[in-house]
Amino acid sequence: MTQIIIKTHQVDITDSIKEYVDKKLLKLETIFDKIEEIQVDLDVETFPNEEDRQIVSATVLVPGSALIARESSRDLYASIDVMVDKLQRQLKKYKDKIIWCKNSYDAAKNSDALVI
Repeated sequence: MTQIIIKTHQVDITDSIKEYVDKKLLKLETIFDKIEEIQVDLDVETFPNEEDRQIVSATVLVPGSALIARESSRDLYASIDVMVDKLQRQLKKYKDKIIWCKNSYDAAKNSDALVI
């Protein structure tokens, strides 16, 4: 089970927000099961543009790397949804990269054995 750490700045976290973040982020484990930790920051900023006040950022720690996504919008739940979508795309790309590197290594290893 992945450890999820939620930090807030100028936001009171409710149980429903915490449950929503947990539910959405646990879906990432279906894409890549070696996630070590997820750190989430929830923030409300006072920008001149009122549309981008609810800011959500997350760092996903995976072996050898950290994936970072940030999103801001008028609605906290919408920001969470878009941020999770970004992380899903990054995790798929990271997983494909690992598989490609492993396959390339295996192919190189097998071709060296044939050359001798």
